[in-house]
Amino acid sequence: MRAVVQRVREAQVAVESEIVGDAAYQSKDTRDLAQAAGLAWRVCERGSRGQALTPAQRRRNRAISRVRACVEHPYRVVKHLWGHMKVRYRGIAKNLAQARMLYGLANLYMKRYRLMA
Repeated sequence: MRAVVQRVREAQVAVESEIVGDAAYQSKDTRDLAQAAGLAWRVCERGSRGQALTPAQRRRNRAISRVRACVEHPYRVVKHLWGHMKVRYRGIAKNLAQARMLYGLANLYMKRYRLMA
């Protein structure tokens, strides 16, 4: 939970306008903190023990999850398909250059069928 609060505080300093996450980050305190900071709260909602999600909440969760899936898919390609689980320290500039190259290639890999057509 402290990490989420820290992320909200970092977003206040940065130019970010929204916070997106899955249901694990759902908390009334952090939602109120983000809204007080003027950040849009795009975190999936959870059902409670005796009450399921309403259809409107399900639609909202689905829309949020679609965005998250598009953003997180390159990470899956780099980590799982190419086995890049750990980063060896070779200097910040070299690590940054390698990460940029890998994620650029991951974008090309995901669009390979569209590019070959």
